[in-house]
Amino acid sequence: MQKAFSLIVMALACLTTVSAQQLKVKQATIDVGQVVYREPVTVRFELNNADNRPVAIDHVETSCGCSTTDLQPRTVAGNEHFIVSATYDAKQMGHFEKSVSITTRGRTTPLLLTIKGVVVSEVSEFQGAYNYQLGTLLCDRNTIDFGDIVQGDNPFVDIHVKNPTEQPLSPVVMHEPSYLHAEASPTTIPPGKTGVVRMMFASQALKDYGQVQTRVYLGDHPGDKVNNSKAIDISALLLPNVSQLNTQKAPRLVLSDNKADFGDFDGKARRTMTLILENNGDNTLHIHSMEMNGEGVKVSLPKRMLKPGEHTKMKITAERRQMTHSNTQPQVLLVTNDPHHTKVIINITGR
Repeated sequence: MQKAFSLIVMALACLTTVSAQQLKVKQATIDVGQVVYREPVTVRFELNNADNRPVAIDHVETSCGCSTTDLQPRTVAGNEHFIVSATYDAKQMGHFEKSVSITTRGRTTPLLLTIKGVVVSEVSEFQGAYNYQLGTLLCDRNTIDFGDIVQGDNPFVDIHVKNPTEQPLSPVVMHEPSYLHAEASPTTIPPGKTGVVRMMFASQALKDYGQVQTRVYLGDHPGDKVNNSKAIDISALLLPNVSQLNTQKAPRLVLSDNKADFGDFDGKARRTMTLILENNGDNTLHIHSMEMNGEGVKVSLPKRMLKPGEHTKMKITAERRQMTHSNTQPQVLLVTNDPHHTKVIINITGR
């Protein structure tokens, strides 16, 4: 019994050793950007054996006959660093994404190395102006306004970038929130060449409606330092998806006025106006968000949920001197589940 137990322990130890062995890759996906038709492109992946024990590569396979690799089945020494080359023949126009699958002994899930890009008849570069410098990179913009986004949509905006240095640069977006995803194409931009950083907004990652504002930073290599010279300010307005609502039984917001005009304030330094918000629909009205833009104005709204037939009072108080000296016209922004009024803007004026 003791001998059998010892054999089991030894077997488990061997399994643990095998499962602990693994290859790691510095960058699993490399985007080569634009590739000229019938001009093969080759990339180099940097790998290493993260264990101090050897690991055996049993099987290497490419995703199609249009891609090849120089890697063959072999044993990788402990802590060994090595390069794997992969080549795509570029014989088909359009976007491509090809992979090299590496299976090691004792593992059923292979390591995937991916090369992606787009095959074109002629490489075309951005002809616009690079009016902004973010760190080392030249860019055509340093702010992004996604505008109105319905929850569930995934819009994107491209930032055109140029490498003005004599060294290859690998753009990377730092401090990304969960709802933003950035991809650079190509992954590495040669000296004097251009590329694109695509910023994608994953609206499904957000639960709260209304204005979204954040700041990210564009570095020129992974691990770059964050500072304000690399900042990109990002904004959006997230609206509910009401496409599935039955418009015959939906809530309906009715405002007593769509503006608040204080005129000359009746000669007073401060004045308050009241607007009535009523639900004339057949379902509960949800005011998901109420936000104030501008200076010198305060807004209060006691109720954010109105049953059919109910109403509430919005009180708007304005400071004459502060409001009239502001460079921005004050507005109240409402986001609701009324399919005809998911976004409501109330302009506030005075003199």
